[in-house]
Amino acid sequence: MRKPLTLDDLADVLTLKEAADAVGMTETTLRVNIKSGELRAFLPRGKDPKHAGRGQGYRIEKTALEAWYFNKPEPK
Repeated sequence: MRKPLTLDDLADVLTLKEAADAVGMTETTLRVNIKSGELRAFLPRGKDPKHAGRGQGYRIEKTALEAWYFNKPEPK
């Protein structure tokens, strides 16, 4: 039997899809939380924020995802 994936198994920086899969939510849910400022994310250099929802893709640091998902402060 395969071991379930945990946040510890993930890279330090995740795509929106990887982050959504990791926490069992939709990309839309994460995108709403990014736009509201609840979940910290960034766009890769040279990407246009107007097109972030069209596959140009937010990136989310694993520590930011953990802090948001588990509602705990991010490490300094």
